[in-house]
This record gives sequence, structure tokens and C-alpha cells, in this order.
Amino acid sequence: MLNKIKTNTALPKITVVTPSFNQGEFIEDTIFSALGQSYANLEYIIIDGGSTDSIVDVIKKYKDKISYWVSEKDNGQSHAVNKGFAKYTGDTLCWLNSNDLYMNNVLTWVARHSNEEDSSSLFANCLYFKEASDSVTTYGSSVVYGSGECSLENIDYIIQPSSFWTRKVWENAGNLREDIHYTFDWEWFLRAKKLGVSSFQRIQMPSNV
Repeated sequence: MLNKIKTNTALPKITVVTPSFNQGEFIEDTIFSALGQSYANLEYIIIDGGSTDSIVDVIKKYKDKISYWVSEKDNGQSHAVNKGFAKYTGDTLCWLNSNDLYMNNVLTWVARHSNEEDSSSLFANCLYFKEASDSVTTYGSSVVYGSGECSLENIDYIIQPSSFWTRKVWENAGNLREDIHYTFDWEWFLRAKKLGVSSFQRIQMPSNV
């Protein structure tokens, strides 16, 4: 079960895929939030769509710690994510967009709560940042409320940057649909629920994670 805490010292390999395109303003923070987890069994993959800004220069700064990266024209975000997962070798999978961030120790927390032998998925809350010209507003989500009160078929209460799943889920559910450009994650969650996930489990991370 997903709530079984691991007691052995072996860490599952976690694959994080970051798709990007002309996000040079943000991507270094994204890269640092993944690599800065200090998670010993991380496979980090960046798929850039042939950006014309500073992204490639930023990626090259960290290339020795990135498992695989490429910058070439693609067919959009879902295609980029699929390209990244075509390279994965991890036990637990996720993707982190090039303007999103992980909080400290998130991957360790996920590793302790996941079981790579199951066809299972974890999802949790996240924080949103809304920038104005002279201020930044933050607000949180409530996947506990959403998953308890709503049907996934009606409301996408799973927040993609804070969701993780085992390789069995990906193998059973298959790639993202590349003909959908805005709700492909929701479509994939629904497909995974139907075809590949034995359980979706919401987790409440501690405030000091």
C-alpha cells in the first residue's frame, strides 16, 4: 500500500522530467529545486523545445548533474513530456514544468510513502504564486477537500506538479495524448484511473518537509 513507510536504506530511483520552451527567466530555479533536493537516486531529464532565449546556457551550467537533456523543436508540452519519459529508468515518475518548484525534501518524502511494486499514484497540495507589478500573492490548494467532495471525472483535483506515480502506472496507461494541449494531464489521470492505477492516494506533507 502507498502508506507503508519504507524502513530499508535503498532509495527508489525517481525520474523527474522537465519540459521547457523559452522559460529562461524561470528554469534555473526549477532545475535547482530538483537537483537541490539532494536525493541520492534522482534521474533528472530536461526536454527543451528549441528555445531561443537563455535556457540552453542555463542547462549547460548543470549538465554534469542532469541525466539527459536535449534542445530541439517538438510538437508541444505533451510531446516533450513523452520524449522525456521515453528515456526514463526510474521506479517513481513525475514531471515538473519549467516555471514550477519543489519544496525541500519532497522527493525523500515521496520515496518513503510510495511502493514501486504497486500500480499506485500519490498526489498532494501545492502553493501558487501570482505576480503583480509590485507584489506577489500566494495561496494554497486543498486536494483533501477536492478528492473527498468531487469526482475526478468532473473536477481535476489532482495538481500535476505535486503528483507522482509508479512506472507500472505509466506502462499501463501509456503516453500523454499529444493532440490535447491544455488538459492532457487531466485526460491522462482519468485514463490511468481506468486502466492503470490500483489506488490514488492523497498525502498531507508536513509543513517542514
